[in-house]
Amino acid sequence: MTEHFCYIGAHARHVNLGFNYGAQLPDPQHVLEGSGKKFRHVKVRDIDDATSAGARALIEPAIQERERALHRTW
Repeated sequence: MTEHFCYIGAHARHVNLGFNYGAQLPDPQHVLEGSGKKFRHVKVRDIDDATSAGARALIEPAIQERERALHRTW
């Protein structure tokens, strides 16, 4: 699972857009939740949450973090 940069976790009233190395990501809009050593997530309750600037801004840095860590580019 070292190549995974994010995951989706379905719950009854929301979906978590999670980042496997989210603790290392910049989060200037403070949308990440969680307190683990690595994992963080954005709680998505509706389409506005999913398309918010804060959530969208995490995708590319998460990919770049994995590329650097694995010495790869896609």
